Amino acid sequence: MITRAAANLGTLRHSLGDIPGALAAFDEAETRLKGFGSGLIAAKICGMRGLVFVDQGEWARAEPLVQEAISYHREAGL
Repeated sequence: MITRAAANLGTLRHSLGDIPGALAAFDEAETRLKGFGSGLIAAKICGMRGLVFVDQGEWARAEPLVQEAISYHREAGL
């Protein structure tokens, strides 16, 4: 699935320190996810985007994304 591949690309770019590239990949994954309704993939995207902001010290931007990821996991019963 392209959505998952784009999310994985975001994770890789984040690991390599390419923050703009990571966020762009997460944006693409989120755009492709719309209409499929996969909460677990959405949780991964939100969580990883949140971690990018944590690494940048942008706590105010990170917290709502991490909270959204937690909500997706709760909805899935995890």
